[in-house]
Amino acid sequence: MNNRLFSRLFILMTGIMAITVVWVWLPGSRPKHAWSDPLNYFRLASGLWFACYLAMIMGGATRFPAWFHGQASYSYTLYVIHFPIMLFILGVSQLYIYGSLPRSLAISALTIALSIAAAKLIARFAEDKDALRGVTASLNRMIVRK
Repeated sequence: MNNRLFSRLFILMTGIMAITVVWVWLPGSRPKHAWSDPLNYFRLASGLWFACYLAMIMGGATRFPAWFHGQASYSYTLYVIHFPIMLFILGVSQLYIYGSLPRSLAISALTIALSIAAAKLIARFAEDKDALRGVTASLNRMIVRK
């Protein structure tokens, strides 16, 4: 894997993402089709940015930050429950956040914090391997006896 290439692409995509963020926030007319919507360019640049980052990880040029390692204990639970939590909070707060960027950002931060806290709490029970082994062993004994 060519780490030099992906490192340069990573830097380039970082700059393009910054430009598209500014472009999205500039006031202007509504886009008439997908090519004129600046948000689509941000999506493309951020996807390529993340792909370059993953390529750099696979090539050994970088690694995930150390604080990510602790999230492995509840990552699957977070994956499963974050979307229903986001939908619920969006449904409850839609009238409050409509048309206000500061309120939208505050509700987004609250949603992220709530999703992570709920995932950590639920994962203590749902992702406890020892407890799950005990439950499956008990179920297996009950099924085998019958």
